Amino acid sequence: MKRPDREVVPFSVVFKESLRGLSAGAPVEFQGIPLGEVKSISAEYDMEDGVFRFPVDLVLYPDRVAKMFKPGATRAKDTGQTVPQIFDHLIERGLRAQLKTGNLLTGQMYVALEMIPDAAKAKADWTKTPPELPTAPGGLQQLQQVLASFAKKLDTVPVDKIGADLRLALQSMHKMLQSTDLLVRRLDNDLAPKARETLEESRKAMQAAERTLSAEAPLQQDAREALRQLGRASQSLRLLADYLERHPESLIRGKKQEGQ
Repeated sequence: MKRPDREVVPFSVVFKESLRGLSAGAPVEFQGIPLGEVKSISAEYDMEDGVFRFPVDLVLYPDRVAKMFKPGATRAKDTGQTVPQIFDHLIERGLRAQLKTGNLLTGQMYVALEMIPDAAKAKADWTKTPPELPTAPGGLQQLQQVLASFAKKLDTVPVDKIGADLRLALQSMHKMLQSTDLLVRRLDNDLAPKARETLEESRKAMQAAERTLSAEAPLQQDAREALRQLGRASQSLRLLADYLERHPESLIRGKKQEGQ
């Protein structure tokens, strides 16, 4: 009942990680959609780099890609582009082949075509037969790389120096707390009583000033009496000045007796 795929295109991908759990017939998926299957697995040694490479031959069905690439398309040629153009467009936007675990119990793996936006720039090699698609490290390898990088960074952290600095900081903090405690005690025992005495003396001085300036105070009464005497003296001087102005001869003859 399954509709046969009318076009089959071989591809290859090269991994540098363990292929344990991957076997011929394993699916090739894009976001969970089967797009092909693994045909064969091999291994080769790179004499220049000194590392093993694991080529994986697989087949893809471009017609399935075409349906996702252009709505309504049933064949790759319906998109108006060739298969290399379709895959170059996807690879430019981050399409990479990865190894992923399909079954945690059996360890069975499959090849996933994933869109990785921040993937390093890469291109498909159409000069090879079959054409080679770019790959990206799988989840386990990425985790191992992250852990290795973290371990290297951790080795550079001066843990001993940080511990010594922390001890010094704790000692300084302890001394500061002790000094603060002594200061509080001194404020409570020495400065606080003196402050209370000063406030009490200020209060007494204010009360004395209030008594001195009150209306019933002797100083106020004496001041009022002195002002009255000064007013009477001033009035006498004004009378004398008026008399002398009217009788200037009195400075020579004296004041006339009444009736003369």
